[in-house]
Amino acid sequence: MANILTEPLSDFPEEFRAGDTLKVKRSDIGTDYPNSTYTAKFEARSLTHHSSTISITATADGSDYLFTFPATATANYHTSEYTFIITVDDGTDRATIDEGTIRVLRNIPSDNNDQRSHAQLMLNKLETLLQGKADSDVANYSINNRSLTKMSPDELLKWRDYYKAEVLREKRVERAKSGQGSGNRILVGF
Repeated sequence: MANILTEPLSDFPEEFRAGDTLKVKRSDIGTDYPNSTYTAKFEARSLTHHSSTISITATADGSDYLFTFPATATANYHTSEYTFIITVDDGTDRATIDEGTIRVLRNIPSDNNDQRSHAQLMLNKLETLLQGKADSDVANYSINNRSLTKMSPDELLKWRDYYKAEVLREKRVERAKSGQGSGNRILVGF
């Protein structure tokens, strides 16, 4: 793996972590838009936190454009997916020359929120409910003309199986992203 702090990426990644430094050197822009005449800018807006924006002006690096996202700035980015555009400007005219999406991952050391996914949270809650049902439970009851009917053990088991499959799917996706196998066994006979 290359040192991305001294050897910038050649294009914007699909995702990066809040709190990390990100450097991207675009050598393809300078051919048509020399940095002696133009200024290049990265501008993004969160798809979920609409007031959350990112704006980085590139610096000249030879004939290339270097976009530097300092760790002090990225630490404040919302965990979200952002749509972005790359623009060039000569002081009078502006043109959009690239666009896409980029995902900002959570800053693990400073994030105090529960790190479990929705599926993992629900699976844990359902398993806790099922453990409590083993001791004792009332299926329904009424107080002052108001009644409450709880889920049956069969319904809870159905939901537990659903969320267990979701958690397994999430784990497979994470394993694939990190270059590990899916966790499935593949048997081959000769």
